[in-house]
Amino acid sequence: MARAQRNDPCPCGSGKKYKACCQERDRATERTLRLVGADAGAADGDVPWGPAARQAAFWEADVVPVQIAIRDDRDATPALVMVCAGGFIVHGQMVSRRPVGPTNRARVIADAVSQAGRQLGLLPETLHVREEAVARELAGELEPRGISVRAAPLPALDEAAQGSIGHLAGDPVAAHMVRLESWTETEASTAEIGELHAAAAAFNRAEPWSDLENGDVLELRFPDGESFVASVMGAGGEQFGLNLYSAPEDLAAILDGDTPDVTELVAAMVGWQLVADFERRGELPRRMRREAGDARWEVAGPDAYPCLWGIRLPGHRITTDHVRLMTTALRAVTRQVAAERGESPSGADDGVEVEIHYERP
Repeated sequence: MARAQRNDPCPCGSGKKYKACCQERDRATERTLRLVGADAGAADGDVPWGPAARQAAFWEADVVPVQIAIRDDRDATPALVMVCAGGFIVHGQMVSRRPVGPTNRARVIADAVSQAGRQLGLLPETLHVREEAVARELAGELEPRGISVRAAPLPALDEAAQGSIGHLAGDPVAAHMVRLESWTETEASTAEIGELHAAAAAFNRAEPWSDLENGDVLELRFPDGESFVASVMGAGGEQFGLNLYSAPEDLAAILDGDTPDVTELVAAMVGWQLVADFERRGELPRRMRREAGDARWEVAGPDAYPCLWGIRLPGHRITTDHVRLMTTALRAVTRQVAAERGESPSGADDGVEVEIHYERP
């Protein structure tokens, strides 16, 4: 089939010209596949990674969100559908809208595995996916076909995704950064997102940056045994919010200041970072403005709409668990500051007792 030209009608049937519809997506997919030196549409004999992929003990598959713009669709939340085998990308496809929910992600992954199977002439004995819920959805469809599905880490796919996303964005740091275009991407309920907004509003009104310096390290110990280190932003008077780090050494590296280059700092991270900060309403993505207006979530003011973003998050996604984690962390820090001031904390209490320990320079 001949490739569509810029001014041809788009093959997807949208009625738009190809240049104003799917051309950018197709180019992004082609760039992704060129990273492994092959085209997923090539004939079986033309792919140099075919033998290694066929001998792989298992395949890895996932839907990975990316932060690139899609022409004429500001509401798009693009994603890469990827299948890896033997350390190679055996299927890569850009979709303009990320499938939301385990059922929809499972459907897309099943189709991608089938396409990779047709390419290679066989299907895997075992498929690894990131989420237990997706594994359950896939099991019903793939296990009758002889494919065992399990939730497991995806090291080869994560490495390939980071390289692909950095290549698409033209920025190595972007390969590790995750930002939301819509709260629905988290798959948290409206009530849970509302609780995050309320916790962020109470945190903002408490102004903990008046008591804490950017270099003050807080250790947050949760009842389930998990712990995170955190720092409050705002003492400099520019950016306000809360940083959470899964690995203490990552925050220590930033505070030490021995590596001023952001690219080097991000590349050297051993864990992940989750950030809650604040934006003016007009600076929010269009969908988030609409969601906040429709739901009437609480905010501390027109320049204090909460945002979540992260670096090196598993699966390149901000999830429901991240929303819940940040909600609890914001509330814990707000309570701690109020207690030290001898004040009663404002906002709702979720009943989660988080121990906070300080380390000050």
